Amino acid sequence: MSHQPYETWIVDPPPLNSEQMHSLEAHLEGCAECRGLRERWAHVRVALERPDMAAPRPGFARRWQAGLAERRLREQRRQAWKFFLACSSAAAALFVFLVAYLAVSTTPVEWVQAGVKAISSSAGYLTTLRDVSSTWAQVVPPVLNLAFWFSMAVTVCLLVFVWVFALWRTSLGGTIQR
Repeated sequence: MSHQPYETWIVDPPPLNSEQMHSLEAHLEGCAECRGLRERWAHVRVALERPDMAAPRPGFARRWQAGLAERRLREQRRQAWKFFLACSSAAAALFVFLVAYLAVSTTPVEWVQAGVKAISSSAGYLTTLRDVSSTWAQVVPPVLNLAFWFSMAVTVCLLVFVWVFALWRTSLGGTIQR
């Protein structure tokens, strides 16, 4: 028995005129397969229109919260690696560009001259620093030297404290855990 166009009219009903409606009803009276299709399709439509909401398994919120901290940590690490790779790539590209620029714009003789000049000027700077230090030690009273070095030590300690605090806060993801 041919079930077309009746199956189409059951599953995706177009606007039917009275003759088509009568033909469909007559076919349904004699065809158990199409009657079953219409009943099953009616159940499916009801299920599609009113879906049952599935309840989460017990402990879902707790597991999700536990996983949230781990996901955030993974995301922070991923972003840190991206930042590190971006900075490293930029530094490497800049280094390659500078080496290429120097290779094109200067000769090896100029490189040697620049190296010798840097070494000789460094020696001159060290001699000047030694002379200034010895003059400072002779002219300035010892109490002022002690105060200067104490203030330098306190400044370094404060900077180290700020650095350690910043690292600690960063390791916690910017929040203080209680």
